[in-house]
Amino acid sequence: MLAARSLASLFYEPSTRTRTSFGTAMRELGGQSDGFSGIEGTSVMKKETVRDTVMMMCANHFDVIVMRHPLDGSLQWAADVSSVPVINGGDGKNEHPTQALLDLLTLYVLNDGRLDSLRVGFGETSPTGEPCAPCRSL
Repeated sequence: MLAARSLASLFYEPSTRTRTSFGTAMRELGGQSDGFSGIEGTSVMKKETVRDTVMMMCANHFDVIVMRHPLDGSLQWAADVSSVPVINGGDGKNEHPTQALLDLLTLYVLNDGRLDSLRVGFGETSPTGEPCAPCRSL
């Protein structure tokens, strides 16, 4: 399906699930992926800007970029200079939509292809194992 297509992964900060999910998806669909996870060993260590990195990836004929960066709004900066689509893998404290899409797919699969009439609860525990205040009233 994606033969001869390539994904650039620009992960300026740690990621396991998001980074490997995109790499696996490209491989399973017949495409290729390349890029970096962490800035060590990249020109970012020499103060290369997001703009320069994105433009270099576009010049290297990648078809799409997935990026995670620690600064709020950085994905918009990348999209503004990129000649290819940029997928939000997380920027600063902003959430990234790919996790929500995976969660929806999981609910869809587990609910026999339906998303209607579902009741979903969210919970969290404190480091001591007690429910956090907002979850106690659920």
